[in-house]
Amino acid sequence: MTYLMKGDGYRPDLLPKVRSPKIMATMDEMPCTTRVSSLYPGHRCSLTLRTEVGAHERGYGAGMATKTTDMGVAASCDNCHAIIDGVDQKRRTYIEEKCPTAFEVRLRKGLMETHAMLLIAGVIIIKDAKFV
Repeated sequence: MTYLMKGDGYRPDLLPKVRSPKIMATMDEMPCTTRVSSLYPGHRCSLTLRTEVGAHERGYGAGMATKTTDMGVAASCDNCHAIIDGVDQKRRTYIEEKCPTAFEVRLRKGLMETHAMLLIAGVIIIKDAKFV
């Protein structure tokens, strides 16, 4: 893993991005795991059993016209996805100003829930891993 080190420090921008049509297609079959819409007064997560899309969380590798790795995608309904991606800028700004910690916690928990479901579905396979 020395390729991640340049000069005096760790370089997350050198990590490879995963692009997986299987991960993205599986988002269709999952419930919304982020549930960030309810952080805005009077707004709700659509709570459908089928999500509209996977929401890429901001992180390394993001930039102009490029998403982060598909390993950083969480199953999201259309309402939550619009907030996460910044399409619904009014609600995102409100949430980031009024409850930034809750927003980040829901994103991280959503990512963990999404990964667990991808493991159960056999989309992500970890050699020698056991479900407990």
